[in-house]
Amino acid sequence: MLTLTHLLTVAFTMFVWWFSTGAIMAVYGRSQRFIGWVFGVWTLGLIPALLGLWMTRSRTDVLDVYLAVACAVIIWGWQIAGYFFGFITGPRHPQIITLHEPVPLWDRFRLALSFSLHHELFAVGGAVVIALIALGQPNPWALWMYLILWLMHTSAKLNVFLGVRNFSVEMLPQKMRYLEVVFGKQRHNLLFPFSITFAVSAAIFLLYQTIAPDTEPAHSVGAVMIATMIGLGTLEHLLLMLPLSATLWGWGIRALPQTAESDSMAEGGAQ
Repeated sequence: MLTLTHLLTVAFTMFVWWFSTGAIMAVYGRSQRFIGWVFGVWTLGLIPALLGLWMTRSRTDVLDVYLAVACAVIIWGWQIAGYFFGFITGPRHPQIITLHEPVPLWDRFRLALSFSLHHELFAVGGAVVIALIALGQPNPWALWMYLILWLMHTSAKLNVFLGVRNFSVEMLPQKMRYLEVVFGKQRHNLLFPFSITFAVSAAIFLLYQTIAPDTEPAHSVGAVMIATMIGLGTLEHLLLMLPLSATLWGWGIRALPQTAESDSMAEGGAQ
């Protein structure tokens, strides 16, 4: 049975997600100097985050689970900030990309990977570092949180790559709008139902562990945190695909930018 402790855990996880996502989005449109300063401070924040993981890895108090998960979010947030701020992307120079014809799926995939290869390698490196610290330890929840954030982010990117209803290049920072050449141009894709099914199944499994008899408090809290983050990622997936003119972005649900393409899609759906 879910208790007040579980509800507070859900609220904490939602706040961490809301604050970290909004903090990244709030920097969009600022000067490159300011963006570099923010990313530099965030990079320095990796040091206490890694120390926090090391200190909490063998502890099983509820507070230590909170701290470990928060450290994992800081590390993952740095990965995302590096990508969206343009510091950790890929080897391909975006200014030379001028495609005006339909591009085969495999060619689009290779192009997309060339735009984000360094980001993906850093994400793998982060997972390896956290695994070396936390895997097999009494408090592994930082690793599971990092892996879930990475998996949900990758799933969202793949769905956008294959094609979703509610995504516009105007939602990205100006200097990243070259990614439009790799976006899918359709209103649904075959990966989407598998993404939702996997996420919902994982969340249900974790929630069952939460209410199962004899579950340790720290394990229960950790499972609620991961399930909540999966739920938020699932909501983001649904808003990418459902026939709604809004998306979960930054510090709230925002209206989608109106473009000629989205207008024509809306007219086609109304017929």
